[in-house]
Amino acid sequence: MGDHTPVYIFICGKTDLRGFSLKCDGSDLPPQPYPHVWVPLATERLSVDDIRKHTLDPVLAYRHLKASGVYVGRVTASIHQFPGRGIRKPASTM
Repeated sequence: MGDHTPVYIFICGKTDLRGFSLKCDGSDLPPQPYPHVWVPLATERLSVDDIRKHTLDPVLAYRHLKASGVYVGRVTASIHQFPGRGIRKPASTM
């Protein structure tokens, strides 16, 4: 038998941040700097499978929601390039 508790999912402006809350108004989500605000995006059941499409780590999100009723995470991975670590062409053999 699954948990039918609703999880309210919010998006933070035009960022890749998602806020998950057990409160329908998201009042327990952390405040964001202007002009970003939490905007309702979706409602899902409280299960790893149902929240999977809204976060990179649904298990972590589920655990936070069960423990504290709130979770904030990204939906995309960050790619960092380090100086001097780009793709290099092989040296010419001629």
